[in-house]
Amino acid sequence: MKFSQEVPLASLARTRTSFRFSRLFPIPEQSGQGALHGPGGAPYIFPGLFAMLLAQSIYAGNTYPLPVSDGAAEIEWITPSTFRFQRVWNGALDSKPDRASETVVVDRSAEKGILEFRSKHLVVRVNEATLAFEVIDGHEKVLLREDKGAELKDGQIVLRRRMPDKEDFVGLGPRTEQRLGAKGMVIESQTPFLISTAGYGLDYSSAGEFRFDLGKTNPAEARTIISGVSRVEYLFHYGPGPKEIFEERAKWLPPIDFREEDVGVRAAARLPKYARKLDKQTDSCKAVAALVHASMTGTRVPALNPDDYPGDVNMEVLAQVLPMVYRKEWSNATGLRKRLAPFLITYLQEATEKGYPMIHPLPMQFSEDGAGLDRSDEFMLGDEMLVAPFCGAQQKRTVYLPRGNWTRLTGGPSIRGKQTISIDAKAGELPIFLRNGAVLPLAPLSDDEPMEMHYYPKLGGEFFIWEPDADFISQLHASPALDYFRVESETRKERVYEWVLHQMEEPKEVQMVDGPTFERAQNAEAMGLNRWMFNPVTKEVRVRLQAKVGGHEIVNIWLINR
Repeated sequence: MKFSQEVPLASLARTRTSFRFSRLFPIPEQSGQGALHGPGGAPYIFPGLFAMLLAQSIYAGNTYPLPVSDGAAEIEWITPSTFRFQRVWNGALDSKPDRASETVVVDRSAEKGILEFRSKHLVVRVNEATLAFEVIDGHEKVLLREDKGAELKDGQIVLRRRMPDKEDFVGLGPRTEQRLGAKGMVIESQTPFLISTAGYGLDYSSAGEFRFDLGKTNPAEARTIISGVSRVEYLFHYGPGPKEIFEERAKWLPPIDFREEDVGVRAAARLPKYARKLDKQTDSCKAVAALVHASMTGTRVPALNPDDYPGDVNMEVLAQVLPMVYRKEWSNATGLRKRLAPFLITYLQEATEKGYPMIHPLPMQFSEDGAGLDRSDEFMLGDEMLVAPFCGAQQKRTVYLPRGNWTRLTGGPSIRGKQTISIDAKAGELPIFLRNGAVLPLAPLSDDEPMEMHYYPKLGGEFFIWEPDADFISQLHASPALDYFRVESETRKERVYEWVLHQMEEPKEVQMVDGPTFERAQNAEAMGLNRWMFNPVTKEVRVRLQAKVGGHEIVNIWLINR
């Protein structure tokens, strides 16, 4: 039996959490005078265990003590998808104020030596005798299972988890292996954060020297070995995919206080505190791998110095798209980097709001596609751009294209995804692919040019440009609609947009909804406001319009005569 109603602990102690007891003891009746009575009306006396558990439940914040005979342990609920576990053998627990940002409703029960905590998204079962954890999601999927709890033996803390055949791990810092998946490896890491393909992340926040044996010694077991300490603390973040895990983790990260000039080329001495410098690698191939591994570990804004790779043209080209570049002296961004300024600013804002790394490794962006675990030599920049840099003396390379259809930024035919292709190196070119449905903003190189909005049909797409001056977004949408395509703008900054639609047929008419019919221009020199042109060689349609602050401009591009 269990209490049928939630008991707010705020009425018992200073807390923001509610819970239920269930399957512990029969519920006594309460008389009109408030005294508790058992069967037959006799005064009810709590059994010792029940009284102990009730006393333990009068806690500060969302923290529940766990029973141990040596030292202390506790579990603290941060959100319905994140909990913090702490265990010490010598000394006291690390006392922290309640850090949850929301009221976490947790149902608690105990039966046959198992403590159960049930939140909106997770079920956590703890063996009272061994402190072994089992974590299950809301769909009854086992995420993590331990046969033994954390142990301190011979000066090392050891945590053991079962590792199913299909489980793999990513993260653990800026490593340089070609494969992102760490299954079967032993890794010593100073960045003890990893993500399981089962749907959770573990973020160790305690001190010590960490070694992760991810199925090398025992293929059915993942071990974490921590040396030099007698205390372990970690955060368990649940998420169906890495993006949801990063969002949970973001609630613990400091905000990013960025400026527009941060996407230029920073002076080394003035690199923002939120950026993380990547160590110099022996060659640019390993530098790219370290960049991708670091991002998969949750590095939001990695910073790289091209001067660490003198004479390497490929690194100079790659620096055009990296989240942050620094050199000895500050300089203005040029070329593609200048054009990508609104794109990079937007993803800096997303990094501080959601905790996503600006570099999206393939397992992050396409978590259901296991092929991405093998590729640390390519990555997504944001959601739109797949970057496949050449490195070293490469003249050819392979590129894995995930699901969808892809088009090179430099133009060319659409390429079907879910396959690996081979491409040749071209001097000074950084291979970039955009998936169908992508909308990519490119800033003008001079003040008298429009901002280009590149759209890759035929799926609907959108891009929300972060406008630092307005502290808000400008919304840009593009989509097919039977016999026409539609582009829309709702802007917070007055500017001229030139939509560039790729892989298109020649339009019959271009008209603004509730506005004028656009005049056709025969060439780029004749382009102006409310004009459009079609290039039969590149299959591009260009449409130029003036967007007003607070306006809503809708343009239909008709492919048939009306």
